[in-house]
Amino acid sequence: MFALSLVLALGAAPKLAAPGLKCADFSAATCEAFNDHLVQQLGRRGLSVIAASDVAAMLGLERQKALLGCSETSCTAELAGALGVDGIVSGSLARVEPTVVVNVRVVSSTDGRVLAAFSESARGADTVPATLERAAQAVAVGLGVVER
Repeated sequence: MFALSLVLALGAAPKLAAPGLKCADFSAATCEAFNDHLVQQLGRRGLSVIAASDVAAMLGLERQKALLGCSETSCTAELAGALGVDGIVSGSLARVEPTVVVNVRVVSSTDGRVLAAFSESARGADTVPATLERAAQAVAVGLGVVER
């Protein structure tokens, strides 16, 4: 948290890692598109975000996990530390007909504390992008990067 506080005090945007949203009842391609949209929206609000696709392009994600010798749970924090990020963006999308529940949060890469959170029900898959835009705004406000 100290690193995030220092970054915010200096006026620089916090650096975040976004390993990907977990999606229920969505194809992998759709889930990836939603995650990419969230990453882009966070960037538009002044946050520096390293997406899973960025990391994978540098050195295959599975190779990274093998090199680190870590499980799915512990790997995220270890990768965040290796990338020098202040926080980790995580979240989920789940169809609960007729809505889609959208959850996004940012946790500190140093102590696991929740730094910003958002939860909302979208009226359907076609409204998820707009909901993710509101999530990005809420996260940026929660991290003190933009004002309400």
